[in-house]
Amino acid sequence: LQYTSPVFIILLTLIIYKQKPKKRDMFAIFGVLVGISIFFFDQFKSGNYIGDLIALGSGLSFAAVFFANKLPNASPIDATYLGNLLSLFILPFVFFDQNFLMNQSSLTWLYIILMGVFQLGFGYIFFSLGIKHTAATTSSIIATLEPILNPIWVFVFIGEVPSLLALVGGVIVLITVSIYNVIVTRDNYKLIKSEN
Repeated sequence: LQYTSPVFIILLTLIIYKQKPKKRDMFAIFGVLVGISIFFFDQFKSGNYIGDLIALGSGLSFAAVFFANKLPNASPIDATYLGNLLSLFILPFVFFDQNFLMNQSSLTWLYIILMGVFQLGFGYIFFSLGIKHTAATTSSIIATLEPILNPIWVFVFIGEVPSLLALVGGVIVLITVSIYNVIVTRDNYKLIKSEN
């Protein structure tokens, strides 16, 4: 539900800037929400509505990240650095779980460090650089690829086969985001051509 953020971005843009969403954005958001809903359908059936509401709140806060980073004088890199620095405050809580600390092999700790540096560290840097040059709605729609690609990488490297619903939902999101990016690129090209 974190990836409902494009909907919240459109609502925030409408409320704060009085800007109506473009048809291409509405098409993409509809397609992405349908795909994500199918992708996570089994989890929605759990009946954990409080958890779902909290997760929906994460969609709003994720939208705020995109929205805030498009404000004048905003620095996505500084915001990412500060956010990760603040996360150090929760690090000591790991040491309260002795069972977790004692049951990890050296290889597991190596994987944790590598994922922290490469998967999260570089991921956040590239994310922060990209969002500076992209509209908030566009960047949040592209970000919906992340949960869809996770099971694909797991399948490629570990061999765990995703469910049929996950595959169908993933294909819908991939097709939607691909079509959306083609339309945005075409529109930007037309705009540049008309200005020259």
